Amino acid sequence: MENWQNELLHLITSIDELEKYIKIKKEDKESAIVGNTLFPLQITPYYANLLSSLDENHPLRKTILPTSIEESSVENLPNFDKEEEFSPVKGIRVELQGRATIIVTHFCPNHCRYCFRKYWVMTGGSTLSFSDADNILNYIRNNTNITECCLSGGEPLIATDDLLEYIISGLAKIEHVKIIRIFTRIIAVLPSRITDKLVNILKMHPTIYIIAHFDHKDELTNEAIKASRALSDNGIPVFSATVLLRGINDTDEILGELFEKCLQNKIKPFYLYHCVPAIGTKHLVTDINVGTKIIERLYAKLSALCIPLYSVPLIGEKLLAMPSIHKDKLKAEDGSLLLKDFLTDLNLPKE
Repeated sequence: MENWQNELLHLITSIDELEKYIKIKKEDKESAIVGNTLFPLQITPYYANLLSSLDENHPLRKTILPTSIEESSVENLPNFDKEEEFSPVKGIRVELQGRATIIVTHFCPNHCRYCFRKYWVMTGGSTLSFSDADNILNYIRNNTNITECCLSGGEPLIATDDLLEYIISGLAKIEHVKIIRIFTRIIAVLPSRITDKLVNILKMHPTIYIIAHFDHKDELTNEAIKASRALSDNGIPVFSATVLLRGINDTDEILGELFEKCLQNKIKPFYLYHCVPAIGTKHLVTDINVGTKIIERLYAKLSALCIPLYSVPLIGEKLLAMPSIHKDKLKAEDGSLLLKDFLTDLNLPKE
């Protein structure tokens, strides 16, 4: 049994177990016990060890430890019934023209408190069968307008090597499927999953991209960096996705450090997702202007390679929320625009 498989057999699923790794204040424990009834605690020993190495007030603890506040922020988003409209075959969602998402599994080894898809994860962690995969591949094969496939979940890379190989090799044989993207949190929470065998499986498709989820620079441990480099050094580009979270990473200083560390390790910042009010997440949701101002400040002081797309995930699409020229930064003077940034004014004359 490989190390990552052994970790899955020893996932931490109770507050008492977690206390073996991190100190939890009495009031936080009482709150966590209440919040644990809505969305049960679950994390890998690797991630618990990471938390144990950080300060006891480190913001990443809030991404894992349940809180009683979650019970007072029960939202009906996403709407499960509407989700079904996008699923012509079990395990696939066809939202936008030309793109399909394969839900490899509903299981996830780390239950992030801000999870947008926790109602899937709470169903018991069902995974596609090979028969399900056949139906999905047949659907894609018969719909030549689908040129890009995304593997998602749950945590898609927690599936067995055999199932992943079956799906990816099947997609590689479909001529009109030009691109595969895999959305994963595994590099941050269980980097030992990125084995040589898995890398070889992922290399089967000529254009496959990994979208790795990181929320803080401290998740980029030596192990996570090694796992990411195992992919990028073998020709599999790695991008990052981050969720903007109130009180956790909602400053340009914290996100700037994360995006720079990503880029220094061949991980291109790709998405900054606005945290939306889903089940138990309202206390982590920022005002959308917080995100636009952060992007604006980062663009002014960091390499453009560090700047992700700021996006709001909805059921059927993502809405771009990148900052534009704000009214407080321009004014009309004789038909011209006066643009202002932190350091200078620039007058753009009318053509």
